Amino acid sequence: MARWASRFAIFLSSIALLMLSLGWLMLSAPMFNGVRSDLLERVLSEQIGQPIVISGDVHAIPGKTSTITVTKVKIPSEGIANVNLAELDTLGLDLDTFALINGTVDFNDIRVSGLQVNLFTQQNSRTSWSKPHAALPSDSAVSPLNRTSGGNEKPWRGLNNARGKLLDFMRTRNGSFEAMRLTVKNQKTGFEFDFNLKALRLVEVENGNRLNVTSNGTVNGQKFTFEGYFPEQAPFTTLTKFGDMQLTFSGVPISRAEGGGYVADVDLQTGELGDLLEVLKLERSLEGSGTLSAKVTRQSGLLEVSDFLSTVDLANGRKLSVEGTAENLLTGQGVDIRGDFRLYPENNQPKPAKELSEFKLTNISAHIVGADGYLEFKNLLLRTNLFDQGLEDIGPVAIGEFRRTEDGKLALLDVSLQAGPPSEPILKAQGNLLHLLALKEYDIEGEILAPASLLLGELSDDAVAAFGALQVEFAFDDTKGPLRVTRFAATAVGAREWDMDGSMVLEDARNVGDLALEIDLDIYDLSKFLSVLDLKRVNAGQFEIMASLHGNKDDMIATLGVRVGTSKMTTSLELNRQDDLTKINGKIHSKSLRLDDLKNALAGIVELSNIKKKRSTDRTASTVGPTRVKVQPLVLEREVQPLVLPKERPKLSEVVNFQKFLLNTELDAKIDIERLVGVHGVTSISSELVSKDGKAQFGPLNVAYGGGFLRAQAGLDLVKSPTLVSVSGSTGGWDFGKILDSVGLGVQAYGILGGRFNLTGDRRSLDAFVNSMRGSVSVNMYDGEIATSLLELAGLGIFPWLFSEEFRKKRTKIQCISAPIQIRDGKVIFDSVVAETNRVQLVARGSLDWKRDTISIRAVPRPVGRPLSRSAWPFDVSGSFSKPEFKLIVGGLRSRRLDGANRMPIDRKPCNPDILQLQ
Repeated sequence: MARWASRFAIFLSSIALLMLSLGWLMLSAPMFNGVRSDLLERVLSEQIGQPIVISGDVHAIPGKTSTITVTKVKIPSEGIANVNLAELDTLGLDLDTFALINGTVDFNDIRVSGLQVNLFTQQNSRTSWSKPHAALPSDSAVSPLNRTSGGNEKPWRGLNNARGKLLDFMRTRNGSFEAMRLTVKNQKTGFEFDFNLKALRLVEVENGNRLNVTSNGTVNGQKFTFEGYFPEQAPFTTLTKFGDMQLTFSGVPISRAEGGGYVADVDLQTGELGDLLEVLKLERSLEGSGTLSAKVTRQSGLLEVSDFLSTVDLANGRKLSVEGTAENLLTGQGVDIRGDFRLYPENNQPKPAKELSEFKLTNISAHIVGADGYLEFKNLLLRTNLFDQGLEDIGPVAIGEFRRTEDGKLALLDVSLQAGPPSEPILKAQGNLLHLLALKEYDIEGEILAPASLLLGELSDDAVAAFGALQVEFAFDDTKGPLRVTRFAATAVGAREWDMDGSMVLEDARNVGDLALEIDLDIYDLSKFLSVLDLKRVNAGQFEIMASLHGNKDDMIATLGVRVGTSKMTTSLELNRQDDLTKINGKIHSKSLRLDDLKNALAGIVELSNIKKKRSTDRTASTVGPTRVKVQPLVLEREVQPLVLPKERPKLSEVVNFQKFLLNTELDAKIDIERLVGVHGVTSISSELVSKDGKAQFGPLNVAYGGGFLRAQAGLDLVKSPTLVSVSGSTGGWDFGKILDSVGLGVQAYGILGGRFNLTGDRRSLDAFVNSMRGSVSVNMYDGEIATSLLELAGLGIFPWLFSEEFRKKRTKIQCISAPIQIRDGKVIFDSVVAETNRVQLVARGSLDWKRDTISIRAVPRPVGRPLSRSAWPFDVSGSFSKPEFKLIVGGLRSRRLDGANRMPIDRKPCNPDILQLQ
């Protein structure tokens, strides 16, 4: 028995030794490498939840703790064919041998060398780290708000389908990674990150209750460090540095009973923004620094952001501030953001623009809200150096893609927005912004369908039907550099009272390059049009404006046509600029222009300009009747300036330098009104303005009206006398009686007035000209008559007057009037103004000074041919020009020549002072 027992013991020992030898051979012999590889592949795949392929050797050193070394390990991607999620040169594992004997696989102290991890996202949203169908149900629906992320899932999101596998596998083990490289490429967003890590350490401390993670290396060429401390169900902290940028992410886990996840505080110090942009492989288009802070709550299907605050101080004094909250960024629910972007320093704002090339955007502020995955601008305020413009209720706004382009720019693609009632939006637009950080490289197109009430205020149902709507199609971009308008077409839709067609193409908005503009506005009946608007009726009949503008700032052709009633007037202008010389040719022409039509057109324009005042009155007045749905205007009635020039407009002289303009311009402009129809008959107007080499000549201006005429011309020489302008001409044919009627004297008279004038004065303003002019003016009249005999009374005395033919007929014939006047710097001087009848000659001399408001005139009437006889009733006019005083000189006056002359010549000349003709 003992012998059999001894033999059995020897047999068992042999079996054990054989098994041990076989086990040893299995772990270390090259011939069993395939078996070891298959076994380890299966075990590791189960451990980490990802398929593993070993194409190298598996070598083990048995012991209490066996050491396993593996070479050439790959983790194929299940989402993208022919791509490995990870591959490594060497993998070292420590295996608890006794735990293995008891059926438990317990790896620890993981050592990795030469690891390459590939986190790729394709355009179709497939990722290298998850199966095509593996996505969290709560996160898989991407809202229009964040469609930009459509494949921009965070690298850890795809691992959720193996929750408790790979992360838990690493979470509970020490690890050391050498020469590790992580490549992140997202075809949907365009972002690429190349992490080149010298080392990554995972160390369990506190008996496995806390995991410390440290790493260092570079990301896209910038230095990178990471420190993380992750206790079991306790607050965690992380610190990440990219160059000067520092990101802290600290929070508290949420227990699984409460749904899992975490609540964390995020704090970012960007350092130099240019460096951050280089890390992101974006064009270095911004310089400055910024901060960001927020509180983040992350659970399954939830990403809540609160207390978000970010401030970015950019170079050149620009500043961006953003604050807000989001109930769930994954669904775009409950977004409330307020932002302000200051484009110029507060103490260095651009000067008010005087021309389009000086126009600058100075500030953008907005209030943005989001719900159901869409954004909406509740308020958007644009401030410029020309106007402030407020807009509200713009939305919803949807962003198709938010991505980095191949040339390193941040782009918004497939952006769409609308404004107005959701069911009937007023504005629809879509487009792309290819350089978000520089706010350029955009292309936008859309349409506007605005009811007339949007432009004209609240209207009755009849008025709404009469005025219809305005439809506009537009497209603009800056793909060639400056802003250009490639399409702008406007037309009236469904209108009975008016019609409009307009179009515009503009290749360069800043420099007005290659412009083609056409406008045709036709109001069928201006009186009815105004009546429907509850404005004062003006009987002007049809009112039509036709305008066109073609060319660029150096070569431009413009036309303007106006039709009012039966009158039509056209204006044409041609501009050509070569080097420093500008040539302008223009013409105003009308075959027939009725003054009544012109007057009614101006009155109608004045009434139309009152519509804004009427809108304001309608809003403040109480209304009676059924409630109407109000259409909110695009332009707000608020404390901001409207989309027009400011109320305090600059003076014309501040906008246009006339001296420089005329010195550098050849100008030829003509006016030709062939038939001017008015109350007093058929007349005409013609003139011409010519300017060359600093010399300008206006005229002759020929005006014929009611039997009278005016022929005048003006000239200036900017080379010899740059501040002076000369005006000269003649006039005649004016009815003396009608002039007296027009000033309200009510005295019947007849006579034809004529005159000449030659004046020179300061051209810089009308006041300056009037107060500085020098020259002469002469007025004359012959063969007239006036329905009074007072002049005879003053010159003859009472008794001769009582027996005069003039007293009996109560009418006096005026032989002539002659009034030569000198004007000197605001003062009118005359020595011999003469009015002469058949029997009396009145001679007046004196002056008036409108600068000092003084007048001093003496008028002396005497019998014709008897200048030395007594003047019966001479009189003086003195005092202020605004309130003159008249004084009769009682007792009359006598005169004598100092040289003793006392005889009238035989050939006496009428309307020359008799006392000067004595011999």
